[in-house]
Amino acid sequence: MLPKPQVFAALVVGLSGPHWVLAQSTWERADGLGTREVAAIVEQPDDLRTLFAASREAVYRSHDGGTSWERLFEVPGHKPVIALAVSAASPSTVLLASDQDLYQSQDRGNSWVPIQLPSSMKGVQALALHPTESDRACLVTSQSLYCGSVSRNTWAMLRRHGSAPEPDAVPDDLDATQPELPQTPGFTAVAIDPAPPHT
Repeated sequence: MLPKPQVFAALVVGLSGPHWVLAQSTWERADGLGTREVAAIVEQPDDLRTLFAASREAVYRSHDGGTSWERLFEVPGHKPVIALAVSAASPSTVLLASDQDLYQSQDRGNSWVPIQLPSSMKGVQALALHPTESDRACLVTSQSLYCGSVSRNTWAMLRRHGSAPEPDAVPDDLDATQPELPQTPGFTAVAIDPAPPHT
């Protein structure tokens, strides 16, 4: 049994590479996942030996710290899984993004419900779940940041790349009044600070 805490890494060359577990100060190869194209690896907040991994074609789950994996879900149409998140507020809630679609599980990955995003949000690059409200999430496309309700599928654009925040769209408990973003090709990641005001 591997000691805790564990750190996982997917080493990628092109679109393939082995997966590794950091055990104390050394790395151990964890090949049980099978697939070699990993987009994300996340832990179950209330059971750190339960892991979810998103490959380019499916979502997997491990109950033994990454030694063995079961294939849970494939996105219809063989669309790639772009991002994956487990709710800290409700650990049974898992959310995945695939380009223009979201899929939500409320039973730890056993079943999934599709949520079709508006066409204006095509090209999701990353997602983050709100730290205290499992129904709320933020998504980024290459050019915009959106936050909203997953169950109602309502989203407000908080910020467009290269522009100031949209003040009327920012929820009261989210702080988007950050300095102007540097000029880069676009957004590639999003995270929400677990401490108020949840920047």
